Amino acid sequence: MPGMSPRIKAKKGRFGAGGLPHTVEILSPAANSTVTGTGSPLTGAQTFVGKSLDDIGGDISSTIVWTSNVDGGLGTGASVYAAALTAGAHRITATVTVSGLVVTDSIDITVA
Repeated sequence: MPGMSPRIKAKKGRFGAGGLPHTVEILSPAANSTVTGTGSPLTGAQTFVGKSLDDIGGDISSTIVWTSNVDGGLGTGASVYAAALTAGAHRITATVTVSGLVVTDSIDITVA
Protein backbone atom coordinates (compact mmCIF):
# COMPACT_ATOMS: atom_id res chain seq x y z
CA MET A 1 0.00 0.00 0.00
CA PRO A 2 1.23 3.54 -0.68
CA GLY A 3 3.05 5.17 2.21
CA MET A 4 3.74 1.90 4.05
CA SER A 5 7.21 0.63 4.83
CA PRO A 6 8.29 -2.70 3.31
CA ARG A 7 8.20 -5.67 5.66
CA ILE A 8 11.51 -7.10 6.76
CA LYS A 9 11.68 -10.73 7.84
CA ALA A 10 14.44 -11.85 10.18
CA LYS A 11 15.52 -15.46 10.17
CA LYS A 12 17.95 -17.28 12.43
CA GLY A 13 21.45 -16.99 11.04
CA ARG A 14 20.41 -14.79 8.10
CA PHE A 15 20.70 -11.09 7.44
CA GLY A 16 19.51 -9.42 4.26
CA ALA A 17 20.63 -5.93 3.35
CA GLY A 18 20.17 -4.42 -0.07
CA GLY A 19 19.34 -7.83 -1.53
CA LEU A 20 22.62 -9.34 -0.28
CA PRO A 21 21.79 -12.25 2.02
CA HIS A 22 24.51 -13.53 4.32
CA THR A 23 23.94 -16.81 6.07
CA VAL A 24 25.65 -19.02 8.62
CA GLU A 25 24.38 -22.42 9.75
CA ILE A 26 25.75 -25.00 12.16
CA LEU A 27 25.49 -28.36 10.38
CA SER A 28 26.85 -30.59 13.15
CA PRO A 29 26.61 -31.58 15.86
CA ALA A 30 22.85 -31.48 16.22
CA ALA A 31 21.36 -29.10 18.77
CA ASN A 32 21.06 -30.62 22.25
CA SER A 33 23.73 -33.26 21.52
CA THR A 34 25.72 -34.85 24.35
CA VAL A 35 29.49 -35.26 24.04
CA THR A 36 31.04 -37.93 26.26
CA GLY A 37 33.87 -36.60 28.40
CA THR A 38 37.25 -38.26 28.94
CA GLY A 39 40.36 -37.62 31.01
CA SER A 40 40.93 -35.73 34.21
CA PRO A 41 39.65 -33.09 34.54
CA LEU A 42 36.69 -34.34 32.56
CA THR A 43 36.84 -32.95 29.03
CA GLY A 44 35.12 -33.72 25.76
CA ALA A 45 36.18 -33.49 22.12
CA GLN A 46 33.90 -32.45 19.31
CA THR A 47 34.16 -31.40 15.68
CA PHE A 48 31.92 -28.49 14.74
CA VAL A 49 30.89 -28.10 11.10
CA GLY A 50 29.16 -25.12 9.55
CA LYS A 51 28.39 -23.41 6.28
CA SER A 52 28.29 -19.73 5.41
CA LEU A 53 27.23 -18.14 2.12
CA ASP A 54 26.79 -14.69 0.70
CA ASP A 55 25.74 -13.44 -2.73
CA ILE A 56 29.05 -11.70 -3.40
CA GLY A 57 31.65 -14.09 -1.98
CA GLY A 58 29.77 -17.35 -2.47
CA ASP A 59 30.96 -19.94 0.04
CA ILE A 60 32.63 -18.05 2.88
CA SER A 61 32.58 -20.92 5.38
CA SER A 62 36.31 -20.49 6.01
CA THR A 63 35.48 -17.23 7.85
CA ILE A 64 33.21 -18.82 10.49
CA VAL A 65 34.41 -17.98 14.02
CA TRP A 66 33.42 -20.60 16.62
CA THR A 67 32.95 -19.84 20.31
CA SER A 68 31.69 -21.55 23.45
CA ASN A 69 30.11 -19.58 26.26
CA VAL A 70 32.18 -21.74 28.65
CA ASP A 71 35.55 -22.21 26.92
CA GLY A 72 35.71 -19.10 24.72
CA GLY A 73 37.22 -19.23 21.24
CA LEU A 74 37.29 -22.64 19.56
CA GLY A 75 38.75 -21.68 16.18
CA THR A 76 37.94 -20.44 12.70
CA GLY A 77 36.79 -22.25 9.57
CA ALA A 78 34.14 -24.50 8.10
CA SER A 79 35.22 -27.32 10.42
CA VAL A 80 36.83 -26.90 13.84
CA TYR A 81 38.02 -29.64 16.21
CA ALA A 82 37.72 -28.72 19.89
CA ALA A 83 39.88 -31.21 21.77
CA ALA A 84 39.13 -30.28 25.36
CA LEU A 85 35.70 -28.90 26.12
CA THR A 86 34.90 -28.36 29.79
CA ALA A 87 32.22 -30.65 31.26
CA GLY A 88 28.73 -29.16 31.44
CA ALA A 89 26.29 -27.21 29.30
CA HIS A 90 27.63 -25.09 26.43
CA ARG A 91 26.14 -22.63 23.97
CA ILE A 92 28.16 -22.97 20.76
CA THR A 93 27.99 -20.00 18.41
CA ALA A 94 29.11 -19.71 14.79
CA THR A 95 29.67 -16.08 13.75
CA VAL A 96 30.39 -14.53 10.36
CA THR A 97 31.07 -10.86 9.71
CA VAL A 98 30.60 -9.58 6.14
CA SER A 99 31.12 -5.89 5.37
CA GLY A 100 30.52 -5.04 9.03
CA LEU A 101 27.29 -7.08 9.20
CA VAL A 102 27.35 -9.89 11.77
CA VAL A 103 25.25 -13.07 11.53
CA THR A 104 25.24 -15.93 14.02
CA ASP A 105 23.79 -19.36 14.60
CA SER A 106 23.89 -21.08 18.00
CA ILE A 107 23.23 -24.53 19.44
CA ASP A 108 23.30 -25.96 22.94
CA ILE A 109 25.33 -29.09 23.69
CA THR A 110 26.30 -30.94 26.86
CA VAL A 111 29.72 -32.38 27.67
CA ALA A 112 28.89 -35.28 29.98
